[in-house]
Amino acid sequence: MLKQFSVRNFKNFSDTIALDLHSERCTFNKENDHKGILKNAIIYGYNACGKSNLALALFDIVASVADKWFDASKYLNYQNVHRQNTPAEFSYCFMFGGNELVYSYQKANWQSTLSETLSTNGKTMLVLHRQTGKFQQSFAGAESLDPHIANPTLAADKYIMANASLDPRNKDNQVFWAFCQFVDRMLLFWCLQDRSYVGYETGRADLFTAICNEDHLDRYNDFLKDMGIDRHIVARRMPDGTILPYYDFGNNHLLPYQSSTMSNGESSLMLFFCWLVEIEDKQSPSLVVIDEFDAFYHIKLSKKLMQILQKRVSGQVILTTHNDTLINNEILRHDSYFFLKNNRIQAFDKIAGKEIREEHNLLRMFDAGVFDPE
Repeated sequence: MLKQFSVRNFKNFSDTIALDLHSERCTFNKENDHKGILKNAIIYGYNACGKSNLALALFDIVASVADKWFDASKYLNYQNVHRQNTPAEFSYCFMFGGNELVYSYQKANWQSTLSETLSTNGKTMLVLHRQTGKFQQSFAGAESLDPHIANPTLAADKYIMANASLDPRNKDNQVFWAFCQFVDRMLLFWCLQDRSYVGYETGRADLFTAICNEDHLDRYNDFLKDMGIDRHIVARRMPDGTILPYYDFGNNHLLPYQSSTMSNGESSLMLFFCWLVEIEDKQSPSLVVIDEFDAFYHIKLSKKLMQILQKRVSGQVILTTHNDTLINNEILRHDSYFFLKNNRIQAFDKIAGKEIREEHNLLRMFDAGVFDPE
C-alpha cells in the first residue's frame, strides 16, 4: 500500500508537498486502518488549490513503471513556471507485507527520467544518474544485465523488469515485484470534462458500446434505480449489426441514450458504473483516485457512492472534493480527511493539534476553522 508521497517543482507545486497516509492515531473506525496505513482518504480543498495536480503528480509513476494507458495531454506544462529549468522531483514510500520500498526520481518531462533511486527496507537496490552515466543495481538475477540503457526515456526499473531474470526466491525481488504490480494496477479517472483516465488499462471502449455489448444493461438499470434515478435503458440492434441504447418510456416510445440526452449527473454515473464493473470483473485496482468525484451529485448520492467504493474496492481509495458536507466521522474518521491549501496538505487531526473523539461534529469544527491550516 502507499504510505507516503511527495512531489516538488511539478505544475503549481514549486516547493515540496507531502501526503502522509500513515495512520496510528485513531482508536475508532479501525476498518479504515490497514496495518497502520489509511485505506480510504478524502482530500478537501477550494477550487484551483491544486487537487487535480496532486492527483496527476501521484500518477506520474505510471508513465515510468507501467505499460498502461497514460494521458500525456494532462501532463503539459510539467515543471513549475518559475523553475522550468529545474527537474520535477517525486518520491513514493510503499509497504508490502511489512517490507518498505522507497522509489524516488527526477524528470524534465513526463517521458524523460533524469535520475532514479530505489531501496527496499533501507537497502539501496538501484541508482541511476543519466547525466553522469551512472547506473548501479543489485537485484539477484540481474548481475549480467547490460549497464547501458540505450533508450533515454526508459526508466531503469522498467528496464530491469523487461531484461533481467530476477530470482523469485529473493526477498528484495519479491518486494520489487509487488511494487511493479501495485503501480500496474493504479487507476485515476475524472468524471468531469473529457472523462479521461490514467493507468489500470491500456484502452477502453465507448461507454455506451461497453454497456450494450457486454450484457451489463440489467446491472446498469439496477444501479441507476439504486441511485434514485427512475430510468429504464434498453438496447436495439441496428441493420448494420451495431447495438445502440435507448431510454424506454413505454408504449414503444424510445429516445436515444446518448450524451446529448443525459444530464451531467447521469453521464457521470454511467462512467462510475463502467469503472465499477471493470473493478469487479477484473483484479481490483491497488489504488483508485477519483478527482472531483462528486461534482454532479447531491450529498446522499455522494455518500452512497463512497460506501460502494469502500465495500467493493479492496485497494486504497482517495477522493478529491470541495464539498464540505462530506466531512463527517460517520463517513470517514478525522485522520482520513486532508486539507490542501497554499501548497500544503495535512490531515485534519494534525491541523487541529488536539484529540478528536468519535462523537465530535467534524463539519461544525471545520466551519469554526479548527481544521484550517491557517
